Amino acid sequence: ACARFTAEITKISRHAPGKTLLLAAHAAVLRSFYASISGIPFEEMAEKTEFPANASYSVVEFDGERFIPIEYSHDDYLADVVRT
Repeated sequence: ACARFTAEITKISRHAPGKTLLLAAHAAVLRSFYASISGIPFEEMAEKTEFPANASYSVVEFDGERFIPIEYSHDDYLADVVRT
């Protein structure tokens, strides 16, 4: 799933240089994508990368060739929401 996700967002990103894109996916795909672009081997992903928090967002940049991780699983904006 990570390889398909990466291939598709690479294609999309190359067709929209300089644009801000919003992409949504399941947590497992986002986790494996983030680990992959961070240089974390699949075998070490479980111990080094947590699942992203529900309703969080992550930020990456695309330099035309590769994705650069900027922020992962950001959910501070939820602090004012009542959690039950």
